[in-house]
Amino acid sequence: MDKHGPRPYSAFSRKLPSALRRATGAALVLAGLGSACERPGPPPEEAATAPAACRLEPGADPSAWQLPSRLTEVSGLAVTPDGNLLAHGDEVGRVFEIDPGSRKVAREIRLQGTPRDDFEGIAVTPQGIVLMTSAGRLYVLGAERERDSASGTSVVEYRRLDTGLGALCELEGLAYDSRAKVLLLPCKTPRRSQDRAAVVVFRWSLESEGAAQPPRYVIPSSVVHNLFRVARFRATAAEYDRETGHVLVLSSEPAGVLELGPEGHAVRGVRFSPRYHPRAEGLALLGNQLIIGDEGASRGGHLTAYPCAP
Repeated sequence: MDKHGPRPYSAFSRKLPSALRRATGAALVLAGLGSACERPGPPPEEAATAPAACRLEPGADPSAWQLPSRLTEVSGLAVTPDGNLLAHGDEVGRVFEIDPGSRKVAREIRLQGTPRDDFEGIAVTPQGIVLMTSAGRLYVLGAERERDSASGTSVVEYRRLDTGLGALCELEGLAYDSRAKVLLLPCKTPRRSQDRAAVVVFRWSLESEGAAQPPRYVIPSSVVHNLFRVARFRATAAEYDRETGHVLVLSSEPAGVLELGPEGHAVRGVRFSPRYHPRAEGLALLGNQLIIGDEGASRGGHLTAYPCAP
């Protein structure tokens, strides 16, 4: 490896033509990268040729649609086994199931008692749908107690777990790694000075109700700067790709996606125009599309779908 750090790989860059920038308004920043977690990552050549979780389709326009007023402050996205989209706001324990075909809410799921909290992430796991708060509390949804067929509303039981991670970080985003069977919790605002310039993703097991091994991925500030040319990457969401085993981490500042390999090393970064994503808060892989959710008081909550290349 070059003593000044890994070099960009032109062959890798050629796979994403400049037409993508013209078509979508997305500014793409890519480079071969070094290690990214608390153990050594692969050499740069391996990282640069790793399969992409979603290589954006050159020349294809993204599609966007407005969310209902109940989701003005959309805060998290996930995908159900049958291909519907789950979305939630950030203050009340309610989840909305959206039919991606009609783009309409098919069902509303309310947690019993409608708890209020700072909900910042959602994931679908074998134990059920899980909501996460910025303080690291998990709400694991359980059995349905009531159903109103006329309004399409279900009321469900839930149990609450505390990961204890809120003492280390303000968390935002949640994903489920189905291979390792662990939850992935990105850190938006670290509380420890040594983590403040890095990107940190915690790994937590629902089965053991404790930290997984390794307990977190750490992407150094130098890697973040090489990719995005910024001092900080404010993580707001995460998604796990079952096909590649890669993890996507969304940022609101800058608006972009950091892709991690199966061992937590950084693979690539994609940067989007803030014009399209003023407050990116949710991320999901739905079929062959990358979905980003933005909240907004003036414009309202909306989703943008980017087609992935075959």
